[in-house]
Amino acid sequence: ASAGPLPVQEEKQHAGASPKKVAKTGRDKDTFDFKLFAKLDAFCLNVCDEKSNIAEIKIQGLDSSLFLQSSQTTLFARLKDIIVMDVDSRTIHKKAVSIVGNEVFSFNLALYPNATEGDDYTDMSKVDGTVSLKVGCIQIVYLHKFLMALLSFLNNFQTAKEALSAATAQ
Repeated sequence: ASAGPLPVQEEKQHAGASPKKVAKTGRDKDTFDFKLFAKLDAFCLNVCDEKSNIAEIKIQGLDSSLFLQSSQTTLFARLKDIIVMDVDSRTIHKKAVSIVGNEVFSFNLALYPNATEGDDYTDMSKVDGTVSLKVGCIQIVYLHKFLMALLSFLNNFQTAKEALSAATAQ
């Protein structure tokens, strides 16, 4: 059974040239030491204190994968959307943080541990790895009252941590 398309390695030809893809040959192209897929469709967090609701934080579309092979390691991660909402009914601008476009980020990393060993060490068309990062547009609306409410909420944890540290130190 095939695990999908053949693994490819991007190589730089010369300065200014675009990378070319070379199919890996050999017996280990379909053999994986480890495969990991992780997906989080949606996660919602409501931030509130004893008096009121402060914020709603939504994280959507988190995908990641990791493939370990003797000839290469491939890591992929993508986050499609993150939204931070001010839930105060009197707020005009509800979205404090939102994404404009398709995704927050998309990250690809491919490492080729033996690509530049031996005679290939001086071959400038061989690469040890490739990295790709695409970052979307994050729109942030500064809402002072909202930010102060969030900071006050978070400060409660710092105060509790200090009280716990003082109690355990005695």
